[in-house]
Amino acid sequence: MDENKKIVLLNEEGKEEEFIVLDVLEIEEVEYVIANPVADMEYSVVFRIDNENGEEVLTLVDDDEELETVSDAYFE
Repeated sequence: MDENKKIVLLNEEGKEEEFIVLDVLEIEEVEYVIANPVADMEYSVVFRIDNENGEEVLTLVDDDEELETVSDAYFE
């Protein structure tokens, strides 16, 4: 996944949301995507790239410890 690339994901309500990829990080053999929602560029979200049945799936990271680990790596 390329930095500054726009991606479109479905939210919890099944509606499309656009994001701009800021960075892709690998931490302990796990890949993460840091992205900004186009609708509100004032905050970022972190997705973990999971493999489900051979396909890459972005899973929103909401675990505080995991978010802190990714944040620390991003701001190093």
